[in-house]
Amino acid sequence: MASQEGLYARAHKQILDIIPSLKGETLTREQWQKLLNVSPYDTKHKDHRDAINRVLWNLSTANQKKVIVKNGSGFKVVDDSLVPINFLSGGGSIFDLLLPFGIHQYCFLYRKNIMIVFGSKDAGKTALLLNIAKLNMRKHRVMYFSSEMVADELAGRMMKYDGLELTDWNIEAYERSYDFNEVIDPDALNIVDFLELGGDESEYYKGVSLVRRIYDKLENGVAIIACQKNKDADFPKGGSGLLEKARIAVSLDPGEVKLTVAKNWADDVTISPRGKAWTYKLVGGINIVNPQESLKEE
Repeated sequence: MASQEGLYARAHKQILDIIPSLKGETLTREQWQKLLNVSPYDTKHKDHRDAINRVLWNLSTANQKKVIVKNGSGFKVVDDSLVPINFLSGGGSIFDLLLPFGIHQYCFLYRKNIMIVFGSKDAGKTALLLNIAKLNMRKHRVMYFSSEMVADELAGRMMKYDGLELTDWNIEAYERSYDFNEVIDPDALNIVDFLELGGDESEYYKGVSLVRRIYDKLENGVAIIACQKNKDADFPKGGSGLLEKARIAVSLDPGEVKLTVAKNWADDVTISPRGKAWTYKLVGGINIVNPQESLKEE
């Protein structure tokens, strides 16, 4: 069994390692423990829990510049970073992007923007992402990260796209299920299929952290990130925090796609497009057939 000093040192390092990705967030002791893979309830983890609690308290009461402060019943990670916005030189660098269902006619992404695609099981998330890749592969470097498909499966899906040979696909595909921020191209069209999250409250902070890391890595490019949701749910697994960075977000259920976030409106749009919805059929796991728009009331 590890000594108290050893557990404290381990907890101290773990907390300092994850602090940069949690800036501005407030977590309870239990949420900190879950993030560090320590059960808040298992008696076997009591010593590790105590070490985590001591580290949090000591960091929040330190005399030097604090990285954590006590905030109600939780501990908040201090975010004192400043990134200057040179608005005088900014001419509105819109990222030229075509989207299925004509979504780009209603809203768009600037450089360094995030789009979230969250869908229930078998709703067509991968199909939507591959269609986005296809629509934009002649004008952008497209990096496609798949967390569950190997070469044969991806090739089999792509070969079913009507009118395209496999060799026509001008994208770069990679197997990846973790640390997407370490491999994305800051200036490319990055497609993440998908971000794996569970349903409990600790996943909220994990998801926020993962999306923020991707956002921080972007420069002139964008990222389109897919994640799961329960059928007919309004938010992704992991909660509404996953949508905080999104400038566009779409929700998918079988046969239906809904625009749930639309921050940057197209020039001729005067009424929020949020809530627009389309029905569709999916053929061959990739072909979006017979899309029909139907405005959904919010």
